[in-house]
Amino acid sequence: MKRLIILLILAILLGILAVTPVMATVEGTDPRDPDLVYLEIRPDLDETSIVGHGKPTAVQFPANGIFFGYSLPVWSDPVNLNEELFLQICVPDRYDGEHDIVVEVIVALSNAGENGNTYQLDLAWEKVTPDVEVVPAAFHSNSAQRYNLSNLQYYCYRDYFVIDYDAPVGDPIIAEDEIALRLRLGQVGGQYTDLDGELIIIHCGVLFPRGDLLGHPSDVVLQSDAIEEGISQDITLAIWGLWMALALLALFSIIGFWKCNAVILMLTAAASIFWGIYYFDTFVTNLGLSVGIVVIAYALVCLGFAFRCIFWRDRLRENQED
Repeated sequence: MKRLIILLILAILLGILAVTPVMATVEGTDPRDPDLVYLEIRPDLDETSIVGHGKPTAVQFPANGIFFGYSLPVWSDPVNLNEELFLQICVPDRYDGEHDIVVEVIVALSNAGENGNTYQLDLAWEKVTPDVEVVPAAFHSNSAQRYNLSNLQYYCYRDYFVIDYDAPVGDPIIAEDEIALRLRLGQVGGQYTDLDGELIIIHCGVLFPRGDLLGHPSDVVLQSDAIEEGISQDITLAIWGLWMALALLALFSIIGFWKCNAVILMLTAAASIFWGIYYFDTFVTNLGLSVGIVVIAYALVCLGFAFRCIFWRDRLRENQED
């Protein structure tokens, strides 16, 4: 029985070790090519439409704060017909004309208690080449969904869209083209649940791969690259620290269960609770949450066996005295 328990413990810990690199290497939804240098420009916002319809609502937050944005409910016709943002931007001369363009949107949750809900941003875009084309009525559509794991009001997220530069077949996006954008909060549908509140749009930027640099773009060290490298090193250290901690947990578990040592089992339980919480804080994903719950559940198992060892020894002593 003891050998079976020990083998089960080792299997669980080895499973956690196996999924740790998977959780750590998830880089989010950033579609930018790491070998390119991007120029970010904020598009012009159609404020005339906002003033004319009185929608969407401009907000300043939090209370006595200095951030501002536009609060979007889920778009619908006719109730929330004009709850949308229209933007335009001229493609800069520095655009290389050979790679996809990225749209970055920074948002904040207007309500607290949104954990488990999902939001969907819908981006419509189209381009026109002046002196060559007629402004088209058709447009391309992109969507980005995010499953929210925060209960905090004004929790902030960053989402991305990719504009396929050669999506217009035979008519790719070039410098001096005009690009129009429309941003809405869409309805997620299906098995997911929309936000209870609204979504505040804080920032919208368009990132163009640059073609005006001397040398290879990868030779240029950006501040953002340095920050990402530092984050990568921190995650690597976190992984090694977790591996060492799990190895110690395995060692203490084997000794505790084999010797039926209540003190060691209680120490193992305390360490498991600490690392279970730390796992979720470090890898804020569904997988990280699952692993954290498993480790904390294992701590409860250790506590149960610790009390069992105490009672077992008490009974053994009573039998010896009798």
